[in-house]
Amino acid sequence: MAATADGPACEDAFGKKALPAGPAIIADSVFWIASMTKAIISTAAMQLVERGKLAPDRPIAEVLPALASRQVLEGFDPTASPSRGRPGGRSPCAIC
Repeated sequence: MAATADGPACEDAFGKKALPAGPAIIADSVFWIASMTKAIISTAAMQLVERGKLAPDRPIAEVLPALASRQVLEGFDPTASPSRGRPGGRSPCAIC
């Protein structure tokens, strides 16, 4: 698929779902993209930076408030249970 701001410009499908003789791929075939999500999200974030809608050095808590109370692993207690705490003496976590 290729799209513009006005909507889809081209929608086509070709190939096989499984080689060598699997069923044909159709326009709404679903695929597992695994760790490609990191590349897609990073590209989207950088496009927002280019447009001035996102600043890489902005504290992440301003964008995602749930991350304001993040904790880090400090170690393990004698019973091997994790010990977590707030990151002391560190600057706020930035977006990039």
